Amino acid sequence: MRTAATRHPFLTAALLLTAASSAFGQNTPSRLVQFLHDNIGLGDKQLAAMERGEIVVKALDTRDKRDVAIFAIVTTSVSRDAYTQRLRDFQSWLPRPSRTHYGVFSDPPVAQDVRSLVLDARGIDELKNCQPHACDVKLPATEMQKFREQLAAGGDDQLGAITQYAKQRLVEYIGDYRMHGDSTMTVYDDDKSSVRASDAFAALLARRRTSTRMFRHSRVTCRAIPA
Repeated sequence: MRTAATRHPFLTAALLLTAASSAFGQNTPSRLVQFLHDNIGLGDKQLAAMERGEIVVKALDTRDKRDVAIFAIVTTSVSRDAYTQRLRDFQSWLPRPSRTHYGVFSDPPVAQDVRSLVLDARGIDELKNCQPHACDVKLPATEMQKFREQLAAGGDDQLGAITQYAKQRLVEYIGDYRMHGDSTMTVYDDDKSSVRASDAFAALLARRRTSTRMFRHSRVTCRAIPA
């Protein structure tokens, strides 16, 4: 659950590129260098740091202040085949000391996928006071009402009631998204104006020329093909 301090709905697009090559620093493609300089705005020092294998990060301009776009690039001395094989085997690199919980939904998603999910007890008070366009939790107005109903019926185990409902809705939501794509993405009614997640994501991609030029195929995939 979010707290009041983090209420404002920022959309974040983190664009991370990993250039895999056995000798990337000596043979950086000129078109890539030009793109990074002209479109991303990397300077000579940043390009040199990239050549040395350092992680280079730059915040990109966005038209809407609620949107945050971050570009990052790092090089690694491995073959392209080795890199793509490692990337596809994402379950092997999910475990990290700082990532205590992680999981991958089944296909189709099942209740067992969310068995370890437990909501924060602070969510009880947040949801009790949650109203459309005045809520400390990012939810659609319909879900705000549903959670309040769960709290009212929860008796002495309100946390258990809202946790069980959250589990149910997560499984349903993932299933709907995989079948129908971004048309099923949620509408957030927590702030002054409602935000449809799919529209906001599409706008974030469309507004940045770098995304449309370099990642046009990725954009089509994100919008048209379910995860």
